[in-house]
Amino acid sequence: MNEDAQRYLAGQVAMARAQLARPADAEEHKRATLQSFSAGLRALQATNAITTEEQDDWTNRMLVALGEEPMEPLPDVGPNVTVMRAVERHGTDDTSARRPRSHDSCE
Repeated sequence: MNEDAQRYLAGQVAMARAQLARPADAEEHKRATLQSFSAGLRALQATNAITTEEQDDWTNRMLVALGEEPMEPLPDVGPNVTVMRAVERHGTDDTSARRPRSHDSCE
């Protein structure tokens, strides 16, 4: 993993954990924090700063920091297949997707 990306993500998780006790609406804070964090993870993966597996790991770290259960791993269905997970929390949707890695091949 890119060292700068790792420092940034660790700081975001720590900040989310610290801020969770402050806001009047903790659920809204969780939703907004996870949404912003997920966007950052997608950007880091798009620039190859993190892998899909690292993206899943950091998503779980943030969920735990926010007092939520971590996601269960998605099934490995093979190359060139997109597997999506839709998560609904209090009327909001957050969707994360797995895309084939560039080194995956069609068979």
